[in-house]
Amino acid sequence: MRKRIRIILFLIMALSVILAFTACSESLSTPLQIMMDDEYNLSWRSVPNARNYTIQVKNLSTGNTDETTTSRTSASLANYEEGDYEVRVKANSITSGLTDSKWSAPVTFTTEFESGAIYQLINSGTEYRVLRSGSATGEVIIEDYRRGKPVTEIGAGAFRGNTRVTSVIVGANVKKIGASAFSNCNNMTSITLPDGLEEIGEGAFKGCQK
Repeated sequence: MRKRIRIILFLIMALSVILAFTACSESLSTPLQIMMDDEYNLSWRSVPNARNYTIQVKNLSTGNTDETTTSRTSASLANYEEGDYEVRVKANSITSGLTDSKWSAPVTFTTEFESGAIYQLINSGTEYRVLRSGSATGEVIIEDYRRGKPVTEIGAGAFRGNTRVTSVIVGANVKKIGASAFSNCNNMTSITLPDGLEEIGEGAFKGCQK
């Protein structure tokens, strides 16, 4: 009888250890609904008990990866250079009883060449206008398309007073150049205009002495 009791107690203890180990090894849910919008804003569904999230971005050409951590369920990936990338997300646990989640299924995205100018969506979000020159410098190429949508307009005063720009090639889809768009760009020596251009605003090139 005592031997049976000892065996039963041993089995109970062994089962307790197994259950404890199983509980300790339980992981967080994997982040789902990984989405990327046209502005390279990444988002995903919140995971219960997650302290924060790790985002891993892999350059598909070089194989290089980098990781960032955020407490939010979204992040901007707009600063990545031109190229093809793969991104995935995992949730990091807030409690000692749970381990970090597995990585999410990868999402691929491509960043295209951008002039450095600041853009604005127009016409119900179907086209882009160049709003300001931003970091554009030297020879500036206004893209035919930006993030899959045509660039159709250079806004009023967009490059006004910019002395860093030396030449501009205006994209094939631009129909309108606003008033004073390039006024007083004193170091701009040339500009190439598309055949489809329909309107040039007043004083668009005023003061462009070169």
